[in-house]
Amino acid sequence: MVFYMQYLEVLFRINDPKPLAAYEFEINIDAPDHFSVACLNGFLTPDIGYTVQEISFWIPALTFILVVLAAVGKEWYNLVHPLREDDESGQERSISRSHLTRIADCLAYIQFIFFSSALSLRQPGFLQPVVSSTSWSTLMTRRGIVWRHSLYYGIRDGIHEINGTFGGTSGLEHMTQVMGAPVTQETWTNIATLAVVILALLYAVIQAGLHLRWTRDWFQQSGRWMIDRSSKPHKATIWVALRVYLSYLLLPLTAWTTYQLDSVSARPVYYTILVILVVALLIIGCWWGMLRSPQDMGYLLVDNLHKQTPEEPSRTQDYYSYVTFILLFARGVIIGGLQRFGTVQLFSLMACEVIQLGFLAWAGATSELLSKPVLIAGARLSALLLCLGMIPDLWTHIAASALGYVLLAFHALFLVGMFLVPSAYESTRLGITCYTEWQTPQQPARGSSLERPQVCLRLASTLKTPNNKNRPNKPKHYGSRQKQQSIKLRKLLLGLRQQIFPRFRTRITRTSPDILPLSPA
Repeated sequence: MVFYMQYLEVLFRINDPKPLAAYEFEINIDAPDHFSVACLNGFLTPDIGYTVQEISFWIPALTFILVVLAAVGKEWYNLVHPLREDDESGQERSISRSHLTRIADCLAYIQFIFFSSALSLRQPGFLQPVVSSTSWSTLMTRRGIVWRHSLYYGIRDGIHEINGTFGGTSGLEHMTQVMGAPVTQETWTNIATLAVVILALLYAVIQAGLHLRWTRDWFQQSGRWMIDRSSKPHKATIWVALRVYLSYLLLPLTAWTTYQLDSVSARPVYYTILVILVVALLIIGCWWGMLRSPQDMGYLLVDNLHKQTPEEPSRTQDYYSYVTFILLFARGVIIGGLQRFGTVQLFSLMACEVIQLGFLAWAGATSELLSKPVLIAGARLSALLLCLGMIPDLWTHIAASALGYVLLAFHALFLVGMFLVPSAYESTRLGITCYTEWQTPQQPARGSSLERPQVCLRLASTLKTPNNKNRPNKPKHYGSRQKQQSIKLRKLLLGLRQQIFPRFRTRITRTSPDILPLSPA
């Protein structure tokens, strides 16, 4: 039995292709008698070019870096400016941690940009090449730690090449081929290895921070959420690293791991068991963290709710942390485990956003309609609604291309407006404040309590009159006899200071008689 393999090589040139364009083509093959032998149709996506790739990479990356720097600067400012009892803004500073939750919000939205473009829908050809530059947020890279060789070209002969014979044509498989990354099994190995390395680095950084002089104070003042002092140091450090790890990477790890179960029959048995074990470890880690402290578990993800006050604590914060992690895990399962069902994927993700908005309304976390949690959930829901035009049954090439342009513009504007601009504003304001304090340090007003040594005031306030009453505070003048008694009192106080505080090095300024008056004997 003889098999003949035939292939068709077509040469063509596109003059001056439009930026971010996708072309629909159709090839009719006729026999010599003009009888139609075959008909091929498909889409061609020219290389988007180096400039577009750099822009699509650096806008999200620089936004995330600026958000992190702004949060670190704010935490450092709070460390060197500890709260005082008379600080009017003390309660606001101690409650608000929006600068920390903004890190998780920004990273989660960049991850959403990548995964929403990797659904099993019919996206325009240029969308995935542009969005693939954000794969770093999901731990996916073109060349991993373990496997670096790829069977996919990514770009070949000036076009983005996609081969449907390699592992199917689902959304994540298309994204892998567009990027030119290794095949699915090798890509997951690279992601899992990188995840373990990041967890080890988190542990090392926290351990170093506990021992370095410049960061030890911050860890000590961070409260129980950071280091549980009732536990052993190494155990407490592992616990903190795990919480940070799950807060930022639970969604991508769940998505990539459950995606390995999409074609379980084609995987080795040991590989399937390992994948199931990783999913179980993620579930156990989240469950254990929630049992210990839901508020500590959600510290980096959930800002304090308006119903939660120090005077009247409630369980609302705990419930919100539960829902947040459950939805993170559910989104990961939907993205990775439902790759064969694109329409179900889309509507399931939309349901998650509706649940998020509904719980925000129930929990009272949104005093205003334009609060940050509502805007972020609303933005994700809006982007998913735009993807309705990419469902295969509703799809047209022109409509999908138009929606692709709208999606890219929407993501760029939201990143800039929601994360880049506020972080730049806070960084600038913090820099101006620090510069102003450095140039014009605050001087205590003359005659204020800051100008006088507190040891004198405290000792003077304990002196009693023969009638066992405190001396009056209002200054009075009693002539030369009063001045002599003042000088004697000063010498007495200096002697007491040398006896009680022998190592107190602060110089006590000379106090005028009208500050510490004595009544006539």
